[in-house]
Amino acid sequence: MAVPFEDALMLGMRTAAFVVEQRHGPRFAQVAYDYEAEFRRKVEDRRAGRREMIAADILLPMPLMTAADIGLGAEHHAQP
Repeated sequence: MAVPFEDALMLGMRTAAFVVEQRHGPRFAQVAYDYEAEFRRKVEDRRAGRREMIAADILLPMPLMTAADIGLGAEHHAQP
């Protein structure tokens, strides 16, 4: 069964927020959780027919997820 792109993106955002929280604490992670909550609201509005998604809605979380991926990769390669 295929997972909708939006759901996969929200999971990635939640994972990125968790990584930020583990590495930098809850204060920094709150920004990441706020991005995820905002995106979730947009998805729910689109699914309910109240709005259309635009490219900016999908591109907004990409820097956050990329930063978390880079951090995870660096930690993985730094371990003996």
